[in-house]
Amino acid sequence: MRSRPHFTSLFLFLLLCAVEGACGHGAYHDELDALNTQMEGRPPDAALLLKRARLHLSHDEWQPALYDLERVDRLTPDNGMTDGLRGTALNLGGHYSAALLSLDAHLTRKPDDAEARFQKARANAQLGERAQAVVCYRAALPAHPEATAARYCEAAEVIAAHEGMAAALDFIDASGPAASDPEAVQCAFDLALKAKLFDRALAYAALLQAQAPRPEPWMARIARLLADAGRAEESTAAWQRLHLRLNALPTLERGTPLLAPIVRETSLALGLPVSAPVIAAPQPQVSP
Repeated sequence: MRSRPHFTSLFLFLLLCAVEGACGHGAYHDELDALNTQMEGRPPDAALLLKRARLHLSHDEWQPALYDLERVDRLTPDNGMTDGLRGTALNLGGHYSAALLSLDAHLTRKPDDAEARFQKARANAQLGERAQAVVCYRAALPAHPEATAARYCEAAEVIAAHEGMAAALDFIDASGPAASDPEAVQCAFDLALKAKLFDRALAYAALLQAQAPRPEPWMARIARLLADAGRAEESTAAWQRLHLRLNALPTLERGTPLLAPIVRETSLALGLPVSAPVIAAPQPQVSP
């Protein structure tokens, strides 16, 4: 018999209450409603229960997912289909030690399951087992078909704590398509700034400036960063570039809530007179 966390009758009763409450008032989307309709009036079907458990997990509803997985186990004992999903559900519920038991059982059968490996990394990280977490993150994400920027950022935080900030930034930089995702770049920028790795922070800031719909806030951020790094001449040159760009904009555009503070900060940084922004008059109300 494979190992699995023990669930008391009371716990299963609470899970049953949770799933009945969730499904009874259509808390999910149409796909869940259609699946419930398909399951009505027929004997319990393990495949449909697994499908519904996955659907619950996609909405972070871990208790209903656990209930469905327990039903699958009663229908098909020792099938090995539920351990990985159970580990994900237990992670969502904050039961990390129990999650590890299920995930290890699953990975014994399917060692190449990148999602299960990622969930194991997450459980290890939450339990303070950083070395094991880093190993699993590094194994899971490059092989994961849906390795999001948010997941790389999660892993980078743990790698930074265990191996240092430079290793964490290298991990993000090597993440393939995720490396250019604004969320991942912002994460890398924040980490570099936290460690006062100014050259790397400036590189990420330049990328974020290129991706931003309005570059002016990031131009100002870069000018400040250069000053913080002790590169006064480069900072002044950055403020001058920003000043030229702002002056090329229409007057009313410079007076917007986003740009007016930047106009003022740029003038102060360059020792120029600070003029009051020109703000457009409100549009007249048209009577119906």
